[in-house]
Amino acid sequence: MSEKKSKIRIALLQFSCVDGEVHQNYKTLQNLLKKLASPVDLIVLPEMWPSGFRVKEGKILIQETREVIADLSEFAKKKKTYLVTSHLEQDKKGFYNSAVLIGPSGKVFTRYHKVHLFQLGAEDKKFVPGKKVNVVKTPLGCLGLSICYDMRFPELTRKQALAGAEILVIPSAWPKVRIDHYLTLLKARAIENLCFVISANKVGKNAEDMLYGGHSIAYDPWGKKLGELNRKEGILQVTLDLKQLHQIRKSFPVFEARREEVY
Repeated sequence: MSEKKSKIRIALLQFSCVDGEVHQNYKTLQNLLKKLASPVDLIVLPEMWPSGFRVKEGKILIQETREVIADLSEFAKKKKTYLVTSHLEQDKKGFYNSAVLIGPSGKVFTRYHKVHLFQLGAEDKKFVPGKKVNVVKTPLGCLGLSICYDMRFPELTRKQALAGAEILVIPSAWPKVRIDHYLTLLKARAIENLCFVISANKVGKNAEDMLYGGHSIAYDPWGKKLGELNRKEGILQVTLDLKQLHQIRKSFPVFEARREEVY
């Protein structure tokens, strides 16, 4: 593993996706990737961007998604960047809503299956829930992957922080009707865990005419907003300073006051 970086250049990509149209959605993504203003260390894409939450044509969608992810892996290798993508996966137990970190080698660095499935969207009827919290050490720092609805469960992100997570990476497909919850929850997860929190969200409509809320955002460990998009397609590029995070944690050692014997 190469030497750990202190300043991490990230890009959150926000765009509209058509359910079930993997290659069409990839063309949209490719057009955005061409607009990256400068080299970045980490690119984050929205939740289930290739296919949406469809599983009816699962085998076909997964095959098409694999083709797209293979191409994205080559992109990551060419640009020497890390990339977090969220997409449909399957094993003998069923379908998963997954987040995958691809490294500059073009290979999968780590993988996470969404633990908390959104019942109101019938995710629990379509997918198998994940069973493991994700924390992984990289040259970009210690990353914790989770997905969208997971952010409503502070136990998960606290466990990530206690395991050393410095940057919480959260691909999302959060609706416009509750976008204030999205922004508030992300800010809270940053403050309570003294972590950077970054989330890429979708815009546009899904097949059921639900509007996604956009507002992809990045917070520092104090909950200060580093950047935010509106509800249009776009790219948010910001820099995360890990030295700042370590200084904050040293000067404000909140975890030392935890009372696990009470909890």
